[in-house]
Amino acid sequence: MKKNSGLMTPEYLQGLRDCVPAGQVRLNEDMALHTTFRLGGPADVFVCPTSADELSAVLKYLAKQPIPLLIIGRGSNLIVRDGGIRGVVVKLGEGFDHVTIEGTYITAEAGVALAALSWKAAEASLAGFEFAAGIPGSLGGALVMNAGAYGGEMCQVVDWVDCMDRGGNVRRRSNAEMEYAYRHSILHDTDEIAIGAGLNLRAGVRE
Repeated sequence: MKKNSGLMTPEYLQGLRDCVPAGQVRLNEDMALHTTFRLGGPADVFVCPTSADELSAVLKYLAKQPIPLLIIGRGSNLIVRDGGIRGVVVKLGEGFDHVTIEGTYITAEAGVALAALSWKAAEASLAGFEFAAGIPGSLGGALVMNAGAYGGEMCQVVDWVDCMDRGGNVRRRSNAEMEYAYRHSILHDTDEIAIGAGLNLRAGVRE
């Protein structure tokens, strides 16, 4: 471990490992593996929760000491310096990407890639999410920044967003409570994490 991560004693790291299944806490993880630019040095500690309960446990545990924390998705809007990242990086990605489709309604977790979610919607003959097909990154980031393209944006399809604060507590915000504006939501101000959402689409015709 780097010397400026001195708070991370073996006991502290073991407590963090107890929050998630084996293998989901890694030391000195190469961040080039987790950014689309394939650049960047190591993160001191890298954690991959695969459920809201695991993420909540991790955040509650990390709140016990003043260790720097960075939450990332698929790394599409992230450049990491060669010196890496001090502290803990928590990634919402593989495993945090479940999707359920019922009629024209989609419930999805934050780690699902927008392109993959757009494809699933098309496979189910649903319309209204085509704008997201070419946007890199994951649903979580798109919910936070109200991502959009080609005249469409997230605020047009979001019903609700499940948000988790840095203490691991969850609240469900309606579309109105997200206070969407151009490339902005209230989560920029509250520092909450978008962990999932309900999306209202419409019936389409699969070609």
